[in-house]
Amino acid sequence: MKEDLIKLIGTCPLKESEKFRLHQGWWRAFVLKEKEGQYTYKGKNKEIKTGYVCNRINDEGFQGLNFLSDQIIKIVSDTLNNRIIESSGIIDKERLYNNLLSSQPLAFNFMGFLKANPNLALRFIRKILPEVTQFETIEFEFAPKESRDHSAFDFAFIVNIENKRGIIGFECKYTDEFSYKRPKTNSFYGDCNDKNYGSYSKIFNTNIDRFLCNYEDYVSNKYFNQLFRNELLATLFKSEFDFIKTGLFCHQNDKQTINSGNQFQKMIGNKTDDFIILTYQKYFEILQQLDLTWEEREFTMLLWARYCGLQLSKGILKSK
Repeated sequence: MKEDLIKLIGTCPLKESEKFRLHQGWWRAFVLKEKEGQYTYKGKNKEIKTGYVCNRINDEGFQGLNFLSDQIIKIVSDTLNNRIIESSGIIDKERLYNNLLSSQPLAFNFMGFLKANPNLALRFIRKILPEVTQFETIEFEFAPKESRDHSAFDFAFIVNIENKRGIIGFECKYTDEFSYKRPKTNSFYGDCNDKNYGSYSKIFNTNIDRFLCNYEDYVSNKYFNQLFRNELLATLFKSEFDFIKTGLFCHQNDKQTINSGNQFQKMIGNKTDDFIILTYQKYFEILQQLDLTWEEREFTMLLWARYCGLQLSKGILKSK
């Protein structure tokens, strides 16, 4: 019986380190009831090859199988249309719709639910920042127009505290590590050999009050480099917003990422809430304590099963 289940899940190494990939394969096979998707890659001689992996689907026509509600599908579609107009932030449409393991669709599933329910979103964000008085919206792959390196916040809350308007921009992680080094080089993003050194160091020096350490302390550390670049991005919003905050959204068991966030929190701003660490566990704990409709509560359970309910699929790991 277990061998049959493994065949349905598809291509995935059955080892503990691949438990998240396996879980998304389980979701694809037994919830979506879709075949595993095909992808293309370059071989050793740069020839284009094809392969299959359990955490992918082939969503022909971009119907939105990777998303958990029609409301979220519409938010994704609207976001893509806005990107064509504004050209801010980069969204790989094929990855967004077809890669179940990607953090980008995860951001839409978690935060698209709140964007579609603004009254709930206000109650949610006030559990994190009680001083917030108004929720405006949530933006995805959000970057200021002045940004030139294609980086963006995975999602950002736009809120008000009395008559002050602000942004809280988050980096979102599921299984991927922080990016810190330019591909096929030994250069860290923003170091003295990197093409963005001039622009990054200029932004840093003109916003020195936000940074409590030397430029090199951020750039040369692989655990801080991406978070630092997010901070630089945030400062470009200063002309548009009265206050800016940043944060990290990740799995509660991702100890390395959380530890990096805790250390980085001490390296910027003047208050601990200038950088906010929000785990999936905290997200669910906040929502479950609110007065939800049955439909809203049911959605949170579906969301938990999709991304955190690994006990639903872990038995496959013991099948050999």
